[in-house]
Amino acid sequence: MAATYVLIASNTVGAGGASSVTFSAIDSGYTDLKIVASTRTNTGANWTLIGINGGSDTATTLNHLLDFNGTIYAQTYSSFRVPNNPSTTTSNTFSNVEIYIPNYTSSNSKSMSANGVVEDNSTNTELQLAAFLWPYSSAISSLTITNGGDNFVQYSTFYLYGIKNS
Repeated sequence: MAATYVLIASNTVGAGGASSVTFSAIDSGYTDLKIVASTRTNTGANWTLIGINGGSDTATTLNHLLDFNGTIYAQTYSSFRVPNNPSTTTSNTFSNVEIYIPNYTSSNSKSMSANGVVEDNSTNTELQLAAFLWPYSSAISSLTITNGGDNFVQYSTFYLYGIKNS
């Protein structure tokens, strides 16, 4: 079967920035979800956090990160972490991240994967592959994207796609 991508929602940050972007009331009529984002913050923070269902579920979750140099990190967080361009990188550069969430309505734990890069014209460029397990049986109905209290700058973009196998 061919997979069909449907744009559910998008958000482009305007002048003044935004502390978060939320995709809420996500339709359960898809098989999988995909987030495509290009971000930059107004401070030195280089992590974007993906909160699930309003953050009401607070159990420890596990991230596995593979850095561009081959280093593997296993870290526990209450949110899924992906790279983000901080203000300390080359001016007007934005990170690129794709997050894939299969079976988001399943009654089993949800696995997620991401690949992302911090763009910078220096030796600080960072590429990461990440895996995440959200250990709850409830369907994912909302996603909140934040950056630890910092603001996403103007022109940061976020797209949420639903994927149907039909």
